[in-house]
Amino acid sequence: DDLELYDNKKDIELENEFMERVNNIKECERGEYFYLPGKILHIDADKDYLKRCSDYALELNDPIHIHFCENENEVNGIKENYNMDPVDALESVGLLRNKLILAHGTFISDEGIKKLSEHDVSISHNPVSNLDLGCGIADITKYKKYVNVCLGTDGVGSCN
Repeated sequence: DDLELYDNKKDIELENEFMERVNNIKECERGEYFYLPGKILHIDADKDYLKRCSDYALELNDPIHIHFCENENEVNGIKENYNMDPVDALESVGLLRNKLILAHGTFISDEGIKKLSEHDVSISHNPVSNLDLGCGIADITKYKKYVNVCLGTDGVGSCN
């Protein structure tokens, strides 16, 4: 039952390699592709890496998709790691500068959702996945008063 801490160095290497490949695409005209840098903002997130993803997406004028506040453990991890509300953590690494698509958003504080309304943010709610994982259901009735809300699947194969 030893809890193994997640080492995201391999993720960073792969992400850097992917960014390099995107930068080297010469034959694609802008608009034929877009890059969605994505990383789970969680207790194991590298803050400099998230800042670089934000900068890179801004340079390409592309949105960022990030899993966010999916469950209470993640929220607690963000608060512990950043010593602030999760939405303030997004701001601290520069992600609120971007067009932002937040996957899940199940546990966003009232203050947080109001702050998100001041930025170009959508929440992709994944109710089937969240129920399957026991995460709960986001208060989309409240959220849609502040931000764009859409439905997501949480990826291929996430719904048995």
